[in-house]
Amino acid sequence: MKARLLLDTCVLLDCLFDFKSISEKGKQWLKYDHNSLAVSVASIWEVGIKHFTHPENVPISASELHNMLRDLNIEIVPIRAEYVRAIDVFLNEKIHKDPFDHILLATAAVGGYILMTKDEKVSQYRNANVVLI
Repeated sequence: MKARLLLDTCVLLDCLFDFKSISEKGKQWLKYDHNSLAVSVASIWEVGIKHFTHPENVPISASELHNMLRDLNIEIVPIRAEYVRAIDVFLNEKIHKDPFDHILLATAAVGGYILMTKDEKVSQYRNANVVLI
């Protein structure tokens, strides 16, 4: 069965810079030929912020990441109004305060993606379409 995987920012960075740290379960999801990979503009934005504040930890800028994803034919998902409207569902659960995770959860829920994450808090949301790796 084909899955549309939306990569959480931490999974994206591990795919690019530390693939060996991804669990076997995660590698199976990523390597399955019928799955497609997608990255939210929110994750590119988050990487840009992290690169600006800690370039020693995040060695790629937002524009470099955008170009790399485009060159790899990875879908870049815009932030749509319907995703923003769906954020309230996740904010109301008060599990965690990361605004980037909230937009990724909403994007997955409304956009028909499975959010691939390493963050256990993200996987605790009731209405989340998440795979924890």
